[in-house]
Amino acid sequence: SSDLRDFVLTTKDAVGTPQTQNRLYFVYRPDSLPRTSPLPMVLVMDAAPSTTAGGGFFHRKADQAGFLVVSCSFVGNSLGTVWNSDNPRTTGWEDYDYISAVISRVREMDGGGDAFICGLSKGGHVSWAYACERPEMLRAACSLDEFMGVTTNHPTTPLPVIGLQGTQDSNVPYYMVRDSIETWRRMNGVLGITPVTTFEASPLQPGRVTQATWRPEGDGAPVAFVTIVGGRSEEHTS
Repeated sequence: SSDLRDFVLTTKDAVGTPQTQNRLYFVYRPDSLPRTSPLPMVLVMDAAPSTTAGGGFFHRKADQAGFLVVSCSFVGNSLGTVWNSDNPRTTGWEDYDYISAVISRVREMDGGGDAFICGLSKGGHVSWAYACERPEMLRAACSLDEFMGVTTNHPTTPLPVIGLQGTQDSNVPYYMVRDSIETWRRMNGVLGITPVTTFEASPLQPGRVTQATWRPEGDGAPVAFVTIVGGRSEEHTS
């Protein structure tokens, strides 16, 4: 099960006025994992505990691969129904500070180590946005079915990233996600790199899921883009 954690967040709005918010998150820790060394954590930015089908998937993967699942929520922020993932200099730092606080708390209280962030739809947007502003807190970022605000969110440091998108998505056009990937390719210095393209295993769409990966020389940060040919999505609000 996921353990509920609540805390008081100290943050500030766009003009620097201090604020406090009652915030929460959930931590799932596989029973088999020891507490003797730091464990990687995956922040799931989908606004609810990992009790849905998707959350169950993360729990199963955590059991298999050995990581903490940290389910994050926008409950308690000033908007109430969505993440504040625009330019924080305009809209405030609340959810950026929230994510940083969650990472720090999981490291202190649950033996968390390297942090990875991912999300679907608006959860993907805030994953991109946080990666832009505070890449030093992360090892990698992932967004599914969502673009990055290329006029409001600007990468500041190379970071490994991956995006996933269907070509027939009517809610988030494929080209918008592709443009977000291009922005990260530019930041990570792989615009001139020829990608390695692989076909990904997909029982629902065999042969129609590909991944292009741009890897820089040395220890640089790679960029990957998964394309689901013909892939569509229903509207998401998280």
